[in-house]
Amino acid sequence: MISVSIDVVIPSYRVDEQYLLPILQLNVPDNAVVKFYLVIDNPNVTIPPNILSVVDNEVIFLIVNEQNIGAASTRNAGINAGKSDWILFLDDDIVIEPNLLSVYRDAILKHSTEIGFIGLVNFNEPENSFDKAVQASGSIDIFSVAARRPSFAWGATANMIVNRAAMGLIRFDKIFPKNGGAEDIDFFLTVRQQNQFKNYLSLPQAAVTHPWWGLGKPDFKRSFRYGRGSGVLYKKKPAYTYYDFLNTAEILFIILTVLLISAIIPKISVASVLLFTVGLLIIEFIANIIQSLKRKSGLNLLIVFYLMLLRLSYQFGLLFQNLSYIRITAIGLRFNDDGSFKKTRFYRANSYKIVKWVLYPVLIYLLIRFKPD
Repeated sequence: MISVSIDVVIPSYRVDEQYLLPILQLNVPDNAVVKFYLVIDNPNVTIPPNILSVVDNEVIFLIVNEQNIGAASTRNAGINAGKSDWILFLDDDIVIEPNLLSVYRDAILKHSTEIGFIGLVNFNEPENSFDKAVQASGSIDIFSVAARRPSFAWGATANMIVNRAAMGLIRFDKIFPKNGGAEDIDFFLTVRQQNQFKNYLSLPQAAVTHPWWGLGKPDFKRSFRYGRGSGVLYKKKPAYTYYDFLNTAEILFIILTVLLISAIIPKISVASVLLFTVGLLIIEFIANIIQSLKRKSGLNLLIVFYLMLLRLSYQFGLLFQNLSYIRITAIGLRFNDDGSFKKTRFYRANSYKIVKWVLYPVLIYLLIRFKPD
């Protein structure tokens, strides 16, 4: 009978044995040859004895990077260490089901010519305001795409398998933020492009559970990093981009530019510009109220506040990256995250944008009507 070979690549910085040991001890199904590559990107970490005890360099391999090289290069180290026909990427902090490898094996045997499969990553119901804001922001929607779409252009590396033959020499690009941000989108889209733009099949039966980050403690560095990664992605894959209405961060950047000009051109009222800035942030807050209600997160002002900060941190990360490239023309640029570029539609509308762009003229009218001295 045909045997399936799988390399399981787990990049890790924390090396938390409560998550890693169950992964390394997953049940290997019949007609499958599985090797595990735990790649540690923290040379100063103390490796738990229980982890060391299962490493045998035959089925379970431990690779410790000599220095912190980042998420992309760490995954590449795991890819290059193995030779199996399929590569399963797992996060180092997921809760797995014992039958995970069996589900992937069955899918491979049934659809051996596919370029890969997207597993399902579930999150528990959020219990605090920040996690509810993360959920409402839509930033974790990609984790559950396997439950909503029969196939898709990319998936989260928390739980996704790719065909090594389809991948070929493609690797994760280390140009992206070291701690992660859009390098997975770039990788999977590049593999897809190399294979006649064939989508990855969804496999919701291959399910894992991902814990919420930071135990509910507000943290906006992740969304800022994702924004920066998106800026890199836009530059690498311009064919997938389109122009959209300016976001709040981009408008604030333009306002700041106007403020600087006003120091030279006295006719521009600094007070008016500052009032417009305040009004802009109020409109952003109102738009996020609508978004929170639409995503069924309720009318909780703390959730809305966190949601607004998550959006702004992402937007400022994107703006920062574009400005670092001195790409002024990238202001207003967006990415087709469904992997399409032949059907690009300009200026896409949704309730969040509609609320803002309906209220902007109202704000301008009020500033003109009640112009400060």
